[in-house]
Amino acid sequence: MREARAAASLRHPNIATVFHLGESSGNYFYAMEFVDGETLESLVRRCGKLEIELALEIVSQVAAGLTRSTRSISFIATLSRAISC
Repeated sequence: MREARAAASLRHPNIATVFHLGESSGNYFYAMEFVDGETLESLVRRCGKLEIELALEIVSQVAAGLTRSTRSISFIATLSRAISC
């Protein structure tokens, strides 16, 4: 729950907003903003190797979100686990 609270406190255009934290039958959950659009995985499968300009734009946006999230050590731990999956 601590990690979810840390995520819920973040506000940045490159980080999905957490709207609700909860618990049901001993299981914790959080509801996040729905972000409409294509995933990076889908884009790469569809287009193959990305043009350098697009790849740099994507990396720049990810870095901006990660930079903002460094204010929360708990969120970084959660993010690291999610990225490694």
